Amino acid sequence: MPAGLQIWNASGALILDATQRCGRVLSIQGLTGGQGGSFTDSRLSQGQPFVAYQRDKTYHLSYGYGGIMSPTFSLSGSTVTWAYAALNASYDEYAAGIIVIGVY
Repeated sequence: MPAGLQIWNASGALILDATQRCGRVLSIQGLTGGQGGSFTDSRLSQGQPFVAYQRDKTYHLSYGYGGIMSPTFSLSGSTVTWAYAALNASYDEYAAGIIVIGVY
């Protein structure tokens, strides 16, 4: 019999099996809108890295409202880097938020 973790819900349905990919969070970083940055951790080489981004607020877009500039992300070795593009117009806005960095 194989060894590993299995979890069932109250109805008896299998909801987690050791053969599924479960992410491991390495860091949660707060982002200030418009400021790039980076995170380095040797554990990023221990699996497939991921980055999940969540904006601080929901934006209501209406006629005449500018664009919302979210960061772009890149991975090089054990470093995740984020950057914001330049604003296109005076009514554009940088989106602050958080990123979750981890590996599968």
